[in-house]
Amino acid sequence: MIERPYDGCGKCLLGVRRLSRMKPATSSPERQREDVLTAAASVGGHIIGWADDWEVSGATDPVTRPKLGPWLRDERGRMTASSPQRWTGSAATSLTA
Repeated sequence: MIERPYDGCGKCLLGVRRLSRMKPATSSPERQREDVLTAAASVGGHIIGWADDWEVSGATDPVTRPKLGPWLRDERGRMTASSPQRWTGSAATSLTA
């Protein structure tokens, strides 16, 4: 199973999705979800949770984002995104807890 609770296996990943503007017709959330699941599977990992920040600019500091920020400050587990642009709109960022 690709989505399951944290088990300390070393391959627990946080799925990260972000959109600056959420529109009813967008398919980006689903595409990002599939990209994250594919990335997790490619490293033998599993998703322990999702940080979905909708209507959040890429210029927003990841630590202050409503859904991702708490994971960066308090929780454990690696994080994966469909692309580094989902973490920040301006720089490729790699984060590992």
